[in-house]
Amino acid sequence: MERKKPGPAPRWDEKPKQVKVRMPPALADAFQKEVRGRGMTVQDFIGRLASEMTGVPYDEQEAIPAA
Repeated sequence: MERKKPGPAPRWDEKPKQVKVRMPPALADAFQKEVRGRGMTVQDFIGRLASEMTGVPYDEQEAIPAA
């Protein structure tokens, strides 16, 4: 019997691309504060923002709210 990996199921049918962002510490701190204030993960915050800017849908299914 094959053992499955723990954790949530993938949210997309295709392999997601990773994006690395560099920004000044003050901007990064403000960004993190905004994300926490909205109760979101950084992943979903950026995904939603990119979706709004481009019109490409972002699926937040199975998203886990930030604690």
